[in-house]
Amino acid sequence: MSAADAGAPSPPPWTNGAAWIDGRYCPIEDARISVLDLGVTRSDCTYDVVHAWQGRFYRLGDHLDRFAASMARLRLVHPWPDAAGQP
Repeated sequence: MSAADAGAPSPPPWTNGAAWIDGRYCPIEDARISVLDLGVTRSDCTYDVVHAWQGRFYRLGDHLDRFAASMARLRLVHPWPDAAGQP
């Protein structure tokens, strides 16, 4: 390795993208979901958008409240229940 190569950034591990499956990241082309998964059979998901303005979240508390209420209606367990987003 030359001195010039030592400071070069390494390429991302998955150039086509990554997926979060079963608690781990994997290359997007390896991502698989069972046809028996509840998200497939019952569509147990919720969706909400966090808006940003000038690099800052807009009404983040309202977003988190809506998201928690949507999850509660679907009886989903939020993996990060506090507002800071920490497990």
